[in-house]
Amino acid sequence: MLKQFQQRFNLLLGSIPVLTTLTFTASPSIAATFASSSADAFINNFSHAPGSVGTLTDGDVFTVSTENGSVVANADFDAFFAQIEPFAFNSSFAQVEGSGIEYVGKAYSEATVIGYNFFIPAGQTFSFDFLSSLDLETSIERPPGEVAIAEANISFLLFDEATDSLLDYFIVSGQLETAETNDFFFAKASDNFHFLLDDSLQHFGGNQEFIIAEYLGEFSRPFSEDTYLTLVEVKNTYAMVKAPEPSSFIALFVFGGVTGVALKKRKQS
Repeated sequence: MLKQFQQRFNLLLGSIPVLTTLTFTASPSIAATFASSSADAFINNFSHAPGSVGTLTDGDVFTVSTENGSVVANADFDAFFAQIEPFAFNSSFAQVEGSGIEYVGKAYSEATVIGYNFFIPAGQTFSFDFLSSLDLETSIERPPGEVAIAEANISFLLFDEATDSLLDYFIVSGQLETAETNDFFFAKASDNFHFLLDDSLQHFGGNQEFIIAEYLGEFSRPFSEDTYLTLVEVKNTYAMVKAPEPSSFIALFVFGGVTGVALKKRKQS
């Protein structure tokens, strides 16, 4: 059994380059403020096929600046669920960078995959393999006038369709707020999630912070009665930078003296 388990994860590890191509990177040294948040997931080797599948994606960017500053915000997302020989992946990415003394920039992204109507006959076990990662980075040059925030959340949720009750979960959540003290990171899972790799690294404090986390494992749960299941995997990422000095920037924004305003929203299902 252990040998078969290892062979399955060797195949899953071979899929890591697919995930890494979805990860966006940038050097925080090119901007006075920088915030980046990305999260990815890959799910395969399902023991049972879903009756139907769905995906949801959403993203927003918002920027405001004057002639004394500049800011760029980007959001990206992807989600896919194959029903035949089922596997799923999704990615969520948000990044903002700014320079100068008067600007605000925000980016938000969300990606969800859903498998409906997994039918598990009595006496059988529902299982799947998963690989998921989270990467947060923030950087500022001149505190306390500059602020950079990065947040990310990843959730695996398994529901009993007959009762809508939550049976199992795996949740990862992190936040960086530079140069404040509101940083945190945690990962929680129910007993039916088993990890081959459970690794995270955090640096809190100072003008540059980061959180990196990777999880590789298997979910497995037996059922004594015929059961229909819904599996939801959702992630969202958020990044924000601002330089609110001098205070006259607020008046400029209120009375329309802003030289650059951008708002963008994308949705697909």
